[in-house]
Amino acid sequence: ASSRRHQIPFQGGQSRLSKTMQQSTVRLDMGTSERPSVNDDAYWSAPPCTDDGGPIFVDIRFNLNRVAAVDAIKCHAYVSIGVAFYWTDPRLKGWGEASLPPKLWGPRCWLFNAFPDLLENPQDFGLTDASTGRVKRYCRYMGTVDNKMDLWDFPFDTNTVDLVFRSASHWTSLDGSIQNDLHSGQSYRFRLVCENGEGSLFQLLWDGSISEFTLLGVSTQIREKPPTSSGQQVTEVSVSFHMARKSRYYMCKVCLPIYLLALLSFFVFALDINDLANRINIVVTLFLASFAMLYVIGEHVPKTDFLTTIDVIIITTTVSLVIVGVAACMLHRVVGEQEAVRWNAACPLALAIVQIVVGLAVMLPPSRRRSKRKGALVHASLKEEHYQYLPLECIKPSTQTKGKISPV
Repeated sequence: ASSRRHQIPFQGGQSRLSKTMQQSTVRLDMGTSERPSVNDDAYWSAPPCTDDGGPIFVDIRFNLNRVAAVDAIKCHAYVSIGVAFYWTDPRLKGWGEASLPPKLWGPRCWLFNAFPDLLENPQDFGLTDASTGRVKRYCRYMGTVDNKMDLWDFPFDTNTVDLVFRSASHWTSLDGSIQNDLHSGQSYRFRLVCENGEGSLFQLLWDGSISEFTLLGVSTQIREKPPTSSGQQVTEVSVSFHMARKSRYYMCKVCLPIYLLALLSFFVFALDINDLANRINIVVTLFLASFAMLYVIGEHVPKTDFLTTIDVIIITTTVSLVIVGVAACMLHRVVGEQEAVRWNAACPLALAIVQIVVGLAVMLPPSRRRSKRKGALVHASLKEEHYQYLPLECIKPSTQTKGKISPV
């Protein structure tokens, strides 16, 4: 009895694995009783395949260790996530030796949107079922990721922290001494974990708290991109943490002071109509006070080339201060005395109503969009085959004690 090797054809009659890589896709005839030596590097470092010579399935699941330091201004976030890969290698069926071949092939992906401080820490590579040749590899990724956010509704926005994993049939050996990818073709395809006993898709390993945000849920999506001109096939797996910003800080530290300044400006109309100097002095003082406050809070507000919700609030309240000053001048110079008294009484009420209506028109739509977003995520999860969203209630451990997560 002997083992046999063969190359797997793919579209166009070409070899799926480039000859320049000096690899061949290997399949062991399980009717034999003899295996190649564990030191046969060329044999064990080649990817396994299905019985019909196609790419194997690699099932994936995720341990959600931590998300922190989400910064809308610098557009980055710190993440710690573990990825577990499961696949079946026919060459290991019935394996009975103490250790696996050091050059054994295993799937690998890289975190596409990570900064250079990323730490990729392989933690596990071994058989989970020797009778079938089922293998597991686990790797933890820790570091900062580039994360652009949609800030139109800031600070009432709902956003995501996206982790984008990519693989062009990337692989690594068990001992980590060999790492490579395929220049063309595909040796495996990702899919979400589906085998019994291999865990749930997401496992939350912290309490889900994120400074300044409320975690709503987590989703993942698998996209197989079209082959490049060279024939390389890239698979993209995204993991998204969906979260809603806690707007109380901005309401108390930005919106409330701005609205109080606008309210104080209405006291101008309590002064005598002919006391124009004091009226203008009050308006100018409040105007300067509002700009001084905005200068202080400017570092906490994202710098965008469009107007966010909070920008609109600031602009409308600032414009209201200008309108008060203009109204004071017009009542003094243009309108007759009796009519001026009447308008002087009506102006603060009219301006207050306009301010309330504009404020509601600015703040209510983001609140509605936030509510609709939750339903849209669940609907997309039911509609799309390669997209899965789970709300926090479904992935959060049921028992927690003083910040400690119970075993799952």
